[in-house]
Amino acid sequence: MKKLLTMLLVGACALMLLAGCGKKDGEDLGSQISVKKYKGLEIEEVAVLEVTDADVEASIRTDLGLLKKNVELTEGEAILGDTVTIDYAGKVDGVAFQGGTASNQELTLGSNQFIPGFEDKVVGHKVGETFDIEVTFPTGYQEASLAGKDAVFTVTIHKISRLPELTEDLLAEIGTTAKTIEEYKKQTRENLEKSNKETAQISQRSTILTALLEQCEIKNYPEDTLIKKAKDFVFEESYGALTNSMGIDTYVEQNYGMSTEDKIKELVKEELAIKYIAEKEDIVITEADYEAEVAKLAEAYGETDVEQFKSSFEMVYGEGYIEYNLLKDRVCDFLIKNSKQTKAK
Repeated sequence: MKKLLTMLLVGACALMLLAGCGKKDGEDLGSQISVKKYKGLEIEEVAVLEVTDADVEASIRTDLGLLKKNVELTEGEAILGDTVTIDYAGKVDGVAFQGGTASNQELTLGSNQFIPGFEDKVVGHKVGETFDIEVTFPTGYQEASLAGKDAVFTVTIHKISRLPELTEDLLAEIGTTAKTIEEYKKQTRENLEKSNKETAQISQRSTILTALLEQCEIKNYPEDTLIKKAKDFVFEESYGALTNSMGIDTYVEQNYGMSTEDKIKELVKEELAIKYIAEKEDIVITEADYEAEVAKLAEAYGETDVEQFKSSFEMVYGEGYIEYNLLKDRVCDFLIKNSKQTKAK
């Protein structure tokens, strides 16, 4: 891996020339990878989550929160959705424990930031009130010494702030095109349903990809593909590693459960398998497909100059990035269509 990373640093400019994703002239994928089976793969169906009224209300609360127009209460009791400023001191068997005490802590009730039961038991209390809450730490709690233990927290509420009431006057500030509250709620539900479908689709593609890779064996790793994949992968993961103040290898180990070298080899195996099946099934990405995807991405990023967006995007991620991910989605959808699915448990 060190050899690969050294090559990346030394040959960074030259590596940009390797960015193309399509099959190269004369490239023999069959000599690089063998695929035992790719039709009729057995996978579990990923169900699309139903959107509930509670989901719609939670999304609306998020939109209202972004307006920064919370109203501070001088009287009345806290309800779910309120943000409270509290002091708390926790004890187990009458003894304070590390991390169980804090002052002026902001907590949005219903956000599930605290252990189960805590936030619900703050509901109904008033500003200036001090009270005890009895809760039980989950059996799988990260601090093993507290797992499954009963605790008592003494809580004091200093402040309660509440989201503004949803009115038609606020719709424009929220940024929706809806003219009425009912229309806004309908749009919110439709957006959540669309999001849930996309999430299920992504998860299903991941499931079929895992099943596919179990059927694949690499005969030899093409050196130029390894180098390019290492460059792209390290670039994409570096922000997370730097943000978490750790080296890339430690970051990859913690997030993927494998070494950086093994993760890069897995990605190369995936790319070769995708290209292999695309070649066998004549799955191609046309110029129209590519341009449509670029326009879709530009809209998602809020960019109106599509050509400028494309130029900047390809400069950062490489010319073949969008094309390859489109190809991967098409191949995965083909595999899903030709798979044997069982109902989700």
